[in-house]
Amino acid sequence: MELLSLDAWRALFAAPLTPAGPAVRVTVLQVLATGGLLWLALWLSHEFERIVAAPALRRLRVEQARGFTVARMAHYLLAVVVFLLGAQLVHLDLGAIGWLVGLLSIGIGFGLQNVTSNFVSGLIVVLERPIKPGDFVTVGEFAGVVREIRLRSTTIVTMDNVKIIVPNSEFISKHVINRSFRDERVRLHVPVRLTHGSDPDVVREALLEAAVAHPRILKAPEPTVWLVEFGADALHFELLAWIDEPEDGPPIRSELNYAIYRACTARGLTMPHAQHDLHVKGPVAVRLEPLPAKERLPGVS
Repeated sequence: MELLSLDAWRALFAAPLTPAGPAVRVTVLQVLATGGLLWLALWLSHEFERIVAAPALRRLRVEQARGFTVARMAHYLLAVVVFLLGAQLVHLDLGAIGWLVGLLSIGIGFGLQNVTSNFVSGLIVVLERPIKPGDFVTVGEFAGVVREIRLRSTTIVTMDNVKIIVPNSEFISKHVINRSFRDERVRLHVPVRLTHGSDPDVVREALLEAAVAHPRILKAPEPTVWLVEFGADALHFELLAWIDEPEDGPPIRSELNYAIYRACTARGLTMPHAQHDLHVKGPVAVRLEPLPAKERLPGVS
């Protein structure tokens, strides 16, 4: 197979992609240069954010969420500046770029609505900060810690260290539970069922002892115990205690359950076992009939 000559390559790159006309002329080379400059601008701005901006903000002791917003906006601004400077250096016709943007908008109208929606939602998330890295959030059926916010998606890490990639539009168009929004304190509800006849004051003492002894339970607000319900087979209590690290709620609740069991056992409090009583009102007549000969087992008369 014969390779193309240098003149053929030049003709290929100089071939116009737009209809002939004096206004705007877009060539293959301009399209390639635009894509290359855009990639270079994004890469340089990302490296600037990672190597320069983020460490500088940490040294200045800027709040993590505010520092993230500043670094990310610097990333986007630097990408635009690098792209425009690169376009000037290679003498790229910005009018042609405008034509490409117009062509891209037609593509967006037909098939890139989700990409555009996630892009705009990413800007809103970065500017308004309804969530920020480190927040413990619940989106749909997923709950975890926000690890990274990008233009198109956000990464959430669950308690099982599973990375969930959530489109940014989910944070704008749907209900999101942010347990770390402005105040990271959350209240744990630990239900406890004890047999009828248990002294409620002794139960309260046992449950509060377990909560106060736990080092992760906040002293203020103080933990409290509710007698929730008189059940059919048990008394339903609930221990309410506050913590300031929402992502650690499940392990802390488990540790409280261990402590509650030990405290209740030490005081002779017992937990009910499921049981059912069967009452027969009277004798039941049972009529027995012999099986037909063909259904009897061999040797049985």
